[in-house]
Amino acid sequence: MSREKFSGSTGHSGLDRPIRRRAARRFAEKAGLQPGDTITKWNERPIRNVRDLTAALAESEPNQTIHLTVRRNHETLVLLATR
Repeated sequence: MSREKFSGSTGHSGLDRPIRRRAARRFAEKAGLQPGDTITKWNERPIRNVRDLTAALAESEPNQTIHLTVRRNHETLVLLATR
């Protein structure tokens, strides 16, 4: 099982892609994510790939506080984010 790095892209195509990218980028910036970070958990939910991340985001509520477990430079960090 490989872990995919956060890229700021939802992987969707179509006219809404730039809007989705901006929203993902804003969320990442507010959460404190940095290029190269790998999200391994969304709250306690394991994140194994972009599909897991997309599903976790879709199932979260607006203004919900989320604990993101992230691998950065061989360290594990927990970042707080608000959707």
